Amino acid sequence: MINFLTRLRTALIYGALLVSSFYLGPIYFSGLVVIGLSYILICEFPKIIKNNSLLWLLVPIYPVLPAILIILLNQDLNYRNLLIYLFIFTSVFDTGAYLVGRRFGKRKLSPLSPQKTWEGVAGGVCFTLVAVLLSLWRSGYLSSLDLEDYNWEDFGWLAGLTLVISVLCVIGDLFESWLKRQANLKDSSNLLPGHGGLLDRLDTVFFSTYFFYIFRIQLVKLLS
Repeated sequence: MINFLTRLRTALIYGALLVSSFYLGPIYFSGLVVIGLSYILICEFPKIIKNNSLLWLLVPIYPVLPAILIILLNQDLNYRNLLIYLFIFTSVFDTGAYLVGRRFGKRKLSPLSPQKTWEGVAGGVCFTLVAVLLSLWRSGYLSSLDLEDYNWEDFGWLAGLTLVISVLCVIGDLFESWLKRQANLKDSSNLLPGHGGLLDRLDTVFFSTYFFYIFRIQLVKLLS
């Protein structure tokens, strides 16, 4: 319970900082992204690559390029609101996976991350499904829950979007766990109490950013 309350308090502060900088304007949010990226490159990545300097080759695609793509989306008023969904969906998946995994988790997902379980993944998928459903309903794409009124293609988007986000979140989480494991680290840093470092918090975001940027035209039609 203490750990959960710590995670919750940190998440609320972290969320408030993101939201306030976002609504202050593009320059503030982009500035926050640059500061966060600088912290990762200066304080977290050197510890992660201490046992394998070749991992510096990953830096251009993880985390630099995802951060750049976030800034590009943020600077384009047509796509800026997609960032809200990016952070909501990944946070909802992480929250669902954590809560369900802590309560019901038994079957280990991967040796790369001993604390992750298949039950936690299922919880993350269910939470994400609800978040995507509410988002599509809010945008008007799913304006009714009456199955008779809909082409199943509509629900295909619902299932597809949920599945893609969930898979990317799992891959991002496991990839960052692998980076920490080869460096014998539990967390990338202790910047965020209960969560670890910025990479621990943004691993799912960075992987999902590629999807959101590549399919930004289609996503903005669905979610706006």
